[in-house]
Amino acid sequence: MAGFAAQHSPAAQLVAWGEMVIPYLPADEAIIDIAGGEDHTLALTASGKMIAWGSNRQQQSTIPPNVTNAIAIAAGRFHNLALQANGTVLSWGDLAYTPAGLADVIAIASGGSHNVALSADGTVHAWGYNLFGQCTVPPGLNNVAAVAAGGDHTLALRGDGSVVAWGRNDNTQTNVPPAATNIVAVEAGFDYSMALRADGEVLVWGRSAFVPASVSAVRQIAGNGTHRLALKEDGSIVGWGGLNNHGQNTIPSNLTNVVKIAAGSYHSLALSSNGVVSAWGRNTSGECVTPQQMSDVAQIAGGFGFNVVRHVDGTLQTWGEIDFVKATVSSGLTNVSDIACGSHHCLAALGNGTVVAWGSSSWGKTKVPSGLIDAVKVAAGASHSLVLRSDATVTAFGLETLTNIPPGLTNVVAISAGSAHSVALRGDGSVIAWGSGLFGVTNVPPGLSNVVAISCGAHYSMALRSDGTVVAWGANEVGQTNVPDDVADVIQIAAGRGSNPHSLALKRNGRIVGWGWNNRGQITVPVGLIGVPQIAAGFDQSFVMLNQPSLHLSLGQQTGQVVLRFPTIPGIAYQLQAAAEPFGNSWADIPYTALTGDGTTASITNIIVAEPRFFRLVSPKHGH
Repeated sequence: MAGFAAQHSPAAQLVAWGEMVIPYLPADEAIIDIAGGEDHTLALTASGKMIAWGSNRQQQSTIPPNVTNAIAIAAGRFHNLALQANGTVLSWGDLAYTPAGLADVIAIASGGSHNVALSADGTVHAWGYNLFGQCTVPPGLNNVAAVAAGGDHTLALRGDGSVVAWGRNDNTQTNVPPAATNIVAVEAGFDYSMALRADGEVLVWGRSAFVPASVSAVRQIAGNGTHRLALKEDGSIVGWGGLNNHGQNTIPSNLTNVVKIAAGSYHSLALSSNGVVSAWGRNTSGECVTPQQMSDVAQIAGGFGFNVVRHVDGTLQTWGEIDFVKATVSSGLTNVSDIACGSHHCLAALGNGTVVAWGSSSWGKTKVPSGLIDAVKVAAGASHSLVLRSDATVTAFGLETLTNIPPGLTNVVAISAGSAHSVALRGDGSVIAWGSGLFGVTNVPPGLSNVVAISCGAHYSMALRSDGTVVAWGANEVGQTNVPDDVADVIQIAAGRGSNPHSLALKRNGRIVGWGWNNRGQITVPVGLIGVPQIAAGFDQSFVMLNQPSLHLSLGQQTGQVVLRFPTIPGIAYQLQAAAEPFGNSWADIPYTALTGDGTTASITNIIVAEPRFFRLVSPKHGH
């Protein structure tokens, strides 16, 4: 059986939705185009699928279901455009409409609050905000080959290599210079314009109209906000303009084989020939957190405006801002075993039992007690921190009124912290709560027992019982403690910590249920998320770690028979399934492969593999 290869699917891929988005990207989906907005990033794959990541405050990172078979993309400040293969254009975000009858389009561009489309006959259409005339196309404009949209102005490149500009001109951004001849590409920033000549020379006019001497022999240009990028023929990238206050012009040293560049308002993007996206610059909303970086995630924790990821190798990655300062990881952290985020601070438990804290130090919540060397788990509130120690006791530090551990609290197996309260789960299934009694959050429901998991929101708490039912108590201003009737057979819970709280439950069948506030789409679960093994909730966002066990079998051009082996549980009925990719809803039963587990490793023979396939053994009744 020549050419046979087997590999396990990626250990864990992080997917996020709500205020900040990280999309699911199948391993075999190649990214072929990129675009940047104010604080989000857009990408197009070879199959015509679109994905977006970063801010979702205007739903700009939520791809509409009718966006299919796209061939070109454009990102505005808080909106996007997609050009479909049939010549139609779709728009979403804060400028979610297109002119009636717009068709036969061959190119698109998005500006601060306006859009431009070029039809096959060379005519230009513009729509959106028009205070400065940026959508008023000059009469008689024709023979247009390309378009660009800036903050409040528009550019058109004609077939003869000349450029036409209109709209806002307070920085002379629409005063096309006489040297703008033999132009092959145009770009527009907030208040400047760029053009690339056929000889590789770059022209800039408008604010800060200079070009560094190093910018020569250029094959592509990109501009947005106040900074500019140039991709040279030798594959190097030059960035300039603006203040570089977010590092958007500081090109990473490890970039190779770059085939395309793009610029967001304050971040920069590069696409390599292997489909890998690199991003740098401002990262307040995760706009520089590419899905390809999120393939080995072990844990996620979210604070107010920032997130921290623990990778499987014990290293950390963070993005966002803590108190309006760029979130960073405490220097030199490795071998991290657990993380937690409060509103404005972070905790990390290390493999050696020590705890590291960083962020806002108010109330002493980052002042780790000396001699603490046996930490197992950590939890963080708004003004206090908790540590579960190896002897099953709890240590607290921070605001004094919240750190008074109840006397005799032992045999603790899990901890969680809300804004001003704490909850501990004991080994006997009982729950203890302490701290501020606001909203009755420390009043554990009478008779609550057989609890196997806990989770605290800002001012409420959730408990999961061994029978799969969920109990919630505390504040209920948006229904976050109104557990829906269909929430049963639950295996995990997660409580959102934001001012607009939401609750999540993962059912045994892999389905996620959300309730509470949905102002950022945090309880609108993405379509196709099934078989999810782990959930988490941030402030106004939700997360899953996709860690589905499956075996990928590939025979290349060969066809052959293989033997599959899987561990089983005694008495459980199983069914073998196959799919082209490990996540989503494409799994299908393979006929005549049902079996009953006996506690040993099951062998399934004579499985024909004619093309790359993922296999899994599932229990339809028990959701394994």
